Amino acid sequence: MVSYDPARGWADFDYFNMLRGDAAVQWLVNREGYTLADAQDMVDDFGDSEFIEQNDNPQLRTIDLNTVALRLMYYPDGSESLDATSVESELIDLYDLYHVNPDLVLHSYFYRIEVEDGVPVAVTQVFWP
Repeated sequence: MVSYDPARGWADFDYFNMLRGDAAVQWLVNREGYTLADAQDMVDDFGDSEFIEQNDNPQLRTIDLNTVALRLMYYPDGSESLDATSVESELIDLYDLYHVNPDLVLHSYFYRIEVEDGVPVAVTQVFWP
């Protein structure tokens, strides 16, 4: 999420692919000019939370959060979920959290967007160590 309009309940998201394993190796070879051996060594050395962010399209996508299921890593008061799983939330929870600390909404964890038949149905803030 790169922006949030609390008055409308709309949020803008910048979509990216999370590349790991063979996909990350191919990206490094094809896009960054690595040799296959160097790319494989680099990816083999990734920690559990490391990946390559593939963002080929700078276009933002706007989602009306009034129309989707929402899960957050934080409660409305700004306290974090203690078991590293997102909690079922309502739009008012996001609104309250944003007013307590907008960085927890915009700059803390990234979001997974679930889509069915081309329409967003769920937005989940994802724990990523």
